[in-house]
Amino acid sequence: MTWVKRGLFRTLLGVFFVLAMLTSFGHYLDTSLTLHMIVQHAFYLAGGFLITSGADMLVLAGAGVSNTVSRVYVGLLRINATYNKKGLVTFLIAGVLVGYWHLPANFDAAVLDESIHVLMHTTFMIVGSLIFVGSKLLTWRVRTFLLLIPSKAMGIFGAFLMFTAGYVYSVYPEWQQTQCGLAMVVMMLGMDLTLVPYWLYKYFQAAPAPPLQVSH
Repeated sequence: MTWVKRGLFRTLLGVFFVLAMLTSFGHYLDTSLTLHMIVQHAFYLAGGFLITSGADMLVLAGAGVSNTVSRVYVGLLRINATYNKKGLVTFLIAGVLVGYWHLPANFDAAVLDESIHVLMHTTFMIVGSLIFVGSKLLTWRVRTFLLLIPSKAMGIFGAFLMFTAGYVYSVYPEWQQTQCGLAMVVMMLGMDLTLVPYWLYKYFQAAPAPPLQVSH
């Protein structure tokens, strides 16, 4: 029953994140490049991740009471482990999709055309789902460490936005471009200062203690 409750909670929370972006709050986030590119997209990513995570827990709960569901679930896990080694396939696809929508022409088109905008946000939900599917194959140490990769990519892209003269995204004022870049660099530094000490702490905490030397 615990899996059912946790699965429902995560699924509903993910749905809430997505629906929140369809309200006036979500529309407000469109008014700023920083809020749009960082905050709004994070909501869609988290929504996709949580919905998929919750669905996974609900299926797992069903596997405990149904042999058919259990066989299907085990089969899906086997396929994921066989064709998605260390989550590389899903992480690669997720990275390509995120990169595609951050290309200036594609991002500008999404802001100007509502149908493309919906497609972009749907894609970010799919990215969140892909991240969950890939992360199932990793230990917590690897998951934490791998968070530094998108952190560094975000920091490098943020520096590019900060120091590029002229427009990168023409649909927003140029000063917002600098503001967004600065926010990305600060977020990268914050993630580094948080994740690295946490990873080291958990790593040495989990390390086995050396055997006691008994003197005779």
